[in-house]
Amino acid sequence: MLSTALLAIALMIAALAVLLLEMLVISFGVLAAIALALGATSVVFGFRVHDGLGWSLLLLSPLAGLYILRWGLARMRRGGMGFVAVAEVSGQAGISDAAKQVGAQIGAQGVLITDAMPTGRASFPHGDVDVAVRGPVLQRGASVVVLAIDGPTVTVELYHSLQPLHSQVDNAIPR
Repeated sequence: MLSTALLAIALMIAALAVLLLEMLVISFGVLAAIALALGATSVVFGFRVHDGLGWSLLLLSPLAGLYILRWGLARMRRGGMGFVAVAEVSGQAGISDAAKQVGAQIGAQGVLITDAMPTGRASFPHGDVDVAVRGPVLQRGASVVVLAIDGPTVTVELYHSLQPLHSQVDNAIPR
């Protein structure tokens, strides 16, 4: 009888230890299932010994389990020991920010460095960016102007001016 009571208490301690281990090791819930089985077995053995022990273990297991779960989740949120990946996005992370960095802002002029049928690549003062052309197919070397930047899409059209951007065309087209 005493050995069964000690076994019930030992199983409950083992269940709580395995649940604690679940919070430290990535097991995809396998350790949690083992902890649940150990806890249930502990309660069954506790009731076989005495109703008081069974009820004590039955009340102790969810309270201790919730405490361990709360501790584990709080540990994961603050980063713990680096087991949980934390995504970090800076203010200069989007495609539209990349377009602005190369000088492709609304109204900016650039030169196509590839044919655009209807998409291509254009050179701007500080670099190149993928563009979508509004209107007809444009050939490499055509001067374009940025009409809109909507998320990853930089929309351009043929730039109509009295003076073409010959200096930009010569510098932008790879030989």
